[in-house]
Amino acid sequence: MIRWALHARAASRRSRRTLAKGLRGVASPRVARLLSPQRLSETPPTLPVATQFRAPYQSPPVPAAPAAFAVSSAPFSVRAGSVSAVAAPRSRSSPSASAFSAIPASARFSTVNRAPSAPSSLPAASYLAAASSAISLSVSTASANSAASAASAATPALVPISTVLVANRGEIACRVMRTLKRLAIRSVAVYSDADRDALHVRSADVAFRVGPAAARESYLRGDAILDIAERCGAQAIHPGYGFLSENAAFAAACQQRGVEFIGPPPSAIQAMGDKSAAKELMTSAGVPVVPGYHGEDQSEGFLEEEARRIGYPILIKATQGGGGKGMRIVRRPQDFLASLAGAAREAAAAFGNGRVLLERYIQRPRHIEVQVFADKHGNAVHLFERDCSVQRRHQKIIEEAPAPGISPEFRRQICAAAVDAAKAVGYVGAGTVEFILDCDSNEFFFMEMNTRLQVEHPVTEMVTGQDLVEWQVRVARGEPLPLNQEDVRLTGHAFEARVYAENVPRGFLPAAGPLLYLRTPEPSACVRVETGVQEGDDVSTFYDPMIAKLVVSAPNRSEALQRLRQSLGQYEVAGVPTNLALLQAVACHAGFEHADVDTHFVQRHYDELMTSPLASAGRGGVGLAGGAAAAAAAAETGGGGRMAGGEEARSVAAPLGGVEGAAVAAMVCQCAVERWGEQMDCLLSSPSSPPSPSPSPSPWSSASGFRPNYLYSRPFALSPCLGEGSGADGEGEEGEEGKGRRKGGKRRGEEREEAGGRG
Repeated sequence: MIRWALHARAASRRSRRTLAKGLRGVASPRVARLLSPQRLSETPPTLPVATQFRAPYQSPPVPAAPAAFAVSSAPFSVRAGSVSAVAAPRSRSSPSASAFSAIPASARFSTVNRAPSAPSSLPAASYLAAASSAISLSVSTASANSAASAASAATPALVPISTVLVANRGEIACRVMRTLKRLAIRSVAVYSDADRDALHVRSADVAFRVGPAAARESYLRGDAILDIAERCGAQAIHPGYGFLSENAAFAAACQQRGVEFIGPPPSAIQAMGDKSAAKELMTSAGVPVVPGYHGEDQSEGFLEEEARRIGYPILIKATQGGGGKGMRIVRRPQDFLASLAGAAREAAAAFGNGRVLLERYIQRPRHIEVQVFADKHGNAVHLFERDCSVQRRHQKIIEEAPAPGISPEFRRQICAAAVDAAKAVGYVGAGTVEFILDCDSNEFFFMEMNTRLQVEHPVTEMVTGQDLVEWQVRVARGEPLPLNQEDVRLTGHAFEARVYAENVPRGFLPAAGPLLYLRTPEPSACVRVETGVQEGDDVSTFYDPMIAKLVVSAPNRSEALQRLRQSLGQYEVAGVPTNLALLQAVACHAGFEHADVDTHFVQRHYDELMTSPLASAGRGGVGLAGGAAAAAAAAETGGGGRMAGGEEARSVAAPLGGVEGAAVAAMVCQCAVERWGEQMDCLLSSPSSPPSPSPSPSPWSSASGFRPNYLYSRPFALSPCLGEGSGADGEGEEGEEGKGRRKGGKRRGEEREEAGGRG
């Protein structure tokens, strides 16, 4: 910066005097002489001057550079001649960050040529006057240089990050890119053949093909992803969740290739990847674990004896992986050996490792997890807890924060245990420590640690007001945590509901197909729709079938639950079966409203949930032939819905044609009728209107303002078309080919759940 300024020959005398006053008391006499009007006209000598500054986190906008991605306007560490510019971690209390932001972006350094980029229209003295408020100049002697070198060695250097490759797909890729765009960091997407036109590809600044549709040949190809990172000049890789996010070998490969892995170090991933080793480590760190056996001896006789020592019922669990695979509940000793063989076989097939551990089975467990964050300076904090007890097939469908019904003292204890767990493995970045809470004894035990950003992280963001992806980027760059523990605030309550394409009555079988019609709740400060698809996109058979995450917040749990019910009622999906009816039934259940939940909630209330008016409407259905007749009837007799839904139905159904188009048109028209009915409900219930019965009464619409969309989210797919007269629930004639597709679909669904990392 100073060398560039010394080259300027056209600065005014008044500006030089102003500059001299600004640098008085900071620069040495030699520097003052060099800044005199006489010396400014001379060729500047080499100066042994060390320039140190503290820069703000947010980088200025980077000009588009399609052919070269090495442009960086983030804080940096460069050396030009003997003038050194070294970035230091930003102090939470230092005012220099805001002062530095006053310096024009065009005058900042660039890591492309390792030299200052000289603006064409900014006078030298004006530039230095603006910079003097943020930059402290000091003349370096030999001893001063030695002290600076020692200090920089003790403090981790900031990693310049101006381009980030997002090694994922779907909603999490879109979520990460949204924060990168706000931070003026270029985002790079990778895509498989199945995702060529996906939303995350359209959201990125640059996109590269990574391979065929199968995950093992594309998103799980760490070598191909690293090659793309080098081609595009990405300084960092964000793995999202699932795929390579908890792959220690990939994190180590990133280090070897000089690419920052936005996640924990490989040693932490390795330590927490093996559940047995993790539990042993947590025991030594004083974190409570479920009584059980986590050792190396895997002989049947020894494990059977350990099961007797622990006491039945017990839980057999695979030491690797997750998602409920390799897990068995054994209630009687005579069933142990058969269950052990089945769990080991399933674990070996899913994770390539048949080792298992044994734990005491807790009869009424709640799943409570704590969000933790740690930086490269040894600091670690928690961002409070989440309750993820509402699950099906050992996978979460509704999460909330904070966990309801726990005391402040319990919160303090479980959050402190989570921070201790993170520190025990030298953790860095975002992590989630999962605990299991015994509802009978009120004891909590360490279950596992997910060394990545969780699927349900938005509920924590809603109640803390923090952007966790931004925290990840800050930590990856080497900055200290943005907040101390006492500065993290818990405000309000938040829910997240995962909207899946799946056939609930058929055992939550994953579904696939085109999203022929999709309407979501209106996003706002209290409603977030995290999605990776739009209307017209396909839910692929190769990956996780999640359509979206609906996240709502309010000042308290009661209001947040009311908002969740209303927002779920505003979801409209046609083309694939979804779990929306189940989510609505859970949200309206009295047990959930009173926070009487555990991990068996859906299983225990399954019959009740499936026979509720909401689920019954979603489970019923009309055949496609009946849908054609319903389309004509709705278009002619829809009343107010005829105007609202007729054009919409025609525009959606026209490209499809035939029976399939008619069925979609029927759904759209019926939804328009319901929206018209909602408007009439509001008018009829207003104080200025006389009381009148609702056009279509519902036990939910009158009590809570919630109105289900009955003809949406049915458990049937519109493509391929079933034959004339077939039932909408898919029970019509399929033939051998159709049966084969359905059986194969279940296997593909299991594979893509593992590849997608449902969390």
